[in-house]
Amino acid sequence: MEGITPLAVFHSDCVVRGRFSLNRILKDELINRIQTPVCKGDDIPWLGLYSGGEIGRIGNRNWFHNFSSSLFIMYR
Repeated sequence: MEGITPLAVFHSDCVVRGRFSLNRILKDELINRIQTPVCKGDDIPWLGLYSGGEIGRIGNRNWFHNFSSSLFIMYR
């Protein structure tokens, strides 16, 4: 993403990683590690949610992923 400034970011994170498995939410730690390289200090809208898992394509198949994070980064 060098030379590209994101307009907004949508972040889906697996709920199992937080409160259900560890009895605490790790969102602040996780988001900080993701936002730093993506936002580079700029004030960029960041919208997110916890989900039960994500479905993502690997190769030619859709796979169910849990304990994962997914980002959709919008830019021009």
